[in-house]
Amino acid sequence: EFLPGPITLILKSKKDFAKGVTRNGNIAIRIPLNKTALDLAANQPIITTSVNLHGEKIARNLDEAKEKFGSNCHYLDGEEPKGIESTIIDLTENKPEITRIGALYSTILEGMLES
Repeated sequence: EFLPGPITLILKSKKDFAKGVTRNGNIAIRIPLNKTALDLAANQPIITTSVNLHGEKIARNLDEAKEKFGSNCHYLDGEEPKGIESTIIDLTENKPEITRIGALYSTILEGMLES
């Protein structure tokens, strides 16, 4: 119901990935409502970072992203971010937990997580 959309799910990883892709054996999955990203990931998943570093504001454009990340990654200039981070839901334990309230938050989402 909420995917694709502004939601990130933290899951237990069943595979080994390159260093830095997982944290504590967990992986975050995002399926954005962004045509460019969906087209690129149509045949295989993409491993990427957010347009922000943990705890910092998101980069609003390509120049800001390059300031934050420098030459450590490849860039694709497409649709600008909406300006609000995704909602993060941790599904690694028996009880789902919203770890960051972001663009998607409603009583409907809360009710689904409680049931």
